[in-house]
Amino acid sequence: MSVAGTIADAVVAAVTGLGWTAGAPPAAVPVVKRKKPSLPSGKNPVEVVVSVGEEGAVRPLTGSKDRVKYPATVAIFTAGGKLTGEDEPLRLRREQVRKLVNTRAAFASVPGFNRVTPEGKNPYDPAALAHDLNMSVLVFTVEVDEPRSD
Repeated sequence: MSVAGTIADAVVAAVTGLGWTAGAPPAAVPVVKRKKPSLPSGKNPVEVVVSVGEEGAVRPLTGSKDRVKYPATVAIFTAGGKLTGEDEPLRLRREQVRKLVNTRAAFASVPGFNRVTPEGKNPYDPAALAHDLNMSVLVFTVEVDEPRSD
């Protein structure tokens, strides 16, 4: 599996472990990985989408390793986008994700993991989102030490 795929799987597993439920009767909130944070037609919120972009900065670390940075996003989709009031439950979920993903333990399954840094910048245009949805995106930079090819 690719490094980006391994990072995505680690984040999906961590967020799934939060055990979020929604709806009546309560059902588990799906946590899925996609190429970009999106909620396809026919999918109903609440859903969490994990996306890992193309590798960013690649810096030589040693003669045989590079340090590679990957942008990872966690997008939380909920209903109620037309409402103008504060969405405290969504803010609490964001805090839970930020605190959980910003740990070494979340990436224990990623070989060569070095560190994770919360970025707080949304790389996707929220204007493309349907107006009856909320999308809250958390962005992390995940650094991995990878062997160079011979």
